[in-house]
Amino acid sequence: MLLRLSFISLIVWFLYRIPNEFLNLDIFKIKKINIGENSKTLNEELSVVAEKMYDKSIWQLDMKKLKKELSKDVRLESVEISHEKVGEVDIKVEEKKLLYYAQIGERIYLMDKRGEVFGYFNEREKMSLPLLVSGDGKNVSSLVEVLSNLQEYAFYDSISQIYEVDSKRIDIILVDGTKIFTNTSVDKKKYKVAMALYFEVMKHKKIAYMDLRFQDFIIRYVEDDDGR
Repeated sequence: MLLRLSFISLIVWFLYRIPNEFLNLDIFKIKKINIGENSKTLNEELSVVAEKMYDKSIWQLDMKKLKKELSKDVRLESVEISHEKVGEVDIKVEEKKLLYYAQIGERIYLMDKRGEVFGYFNEREKMSLPLLVSGDGKNVSSLVEVLSNLQEYAFYDSISQIYEVDSKRIDIILVDGTKIFTNTSVDKKKYKVAMALYFEVMKHKKIAYMDLRFQDFIIRYVEDDDGR
């Protein structure tokens, strides 16, 4: 009986020892971590992750867990971690595209296409982008909705800032000072007509504002405000 138990114990030891020794061979250890070059902001964070992975057996690494942890970073659009070559791991991340600046309260933030804040103004290279102005951030989705209807039109690049005046009016300020009164109910096609009208009228007169909220376009010229 004792001999049988000893024999079984020996077999169990071998079954444990052989795979354990095999899986910890140097051939399975990570000696190189390739980090994609499309991330400038996150180099430091990714380097820390790489240090944790270095010289670990590939069998000891939980790729899904690592991906999940990196994906928590609000600055990232996507994360991919792969093991294509022996001893190497590839980490590729795609940073969120900066589409707007958002002034919420007294701070200016970076904002993506979904209207989600993912950083502070000074964390990215400065760009010519619309500034969404909001006291508390609660109306940001309405401002983003309006801007998304304008993105394919030429005067989108002329937008300086956008803010909500009240529940029925959103003001868009162009770089030349022209104001466009609108709201989320204004049809996308109406912006196309407004753009053509704006560029045509500006050849002859300076526009103070265009009101797009009603069936007819309402245009007030700077000359009207000056009393001329």
